[in-house]
Amino acid sequence: MIQPLANRVLVKPDPAPDVTASGLVIPDNAIAAKNFEMSGTVVTVGKGPASAHRVREAMIARFHALIDQVEEQQPSSCVCATLRRRVNEWGMALVDLSEVHPGDHVAFPYTVGTVIEVDGERHLLMNEDQIVAILNTHEAAA
Repeated sequence: MIQPLANRVLVKPDPAPDVTASGLVIPDNAIAAKNFEMSGTVVTVGKGPASAHRVREAMIARFHALIDQVEEQQPSSCVCATLRRRVNEWGMALVDLSEVHPGDHVAFPYTVGTVIEVDGERHLLMNEDQIVAILNTHEAAA
């Protein structure tokens, strides 16, 4: 499987219809019209921009420095170990920087993305900001 980097998203496009909504048959030689629909399902997402991860790591480092100061003043306190664990858990929760998640059905312009083949099927690799809408979310489906 492919793991997109930074703020990129791997999308499996919906198959293009053979017939329009009004009943017109789309001929096979209409390559642009039959290539892809402009919607698809998110397969996997990157972990967000590297700059956001640097900010997160800097915040965690600052919290650890503050905990070190408290530990110097009260060396017998067991609160510091708990605080360190909580800060690390909180910092890891910030990893999800994406607005889209695997399974979301999304819309995107026809011209975006790089076509790649994954397990014999065509997918699009695109930047997350090229997605224009989430057509349904997991919350709405549940």
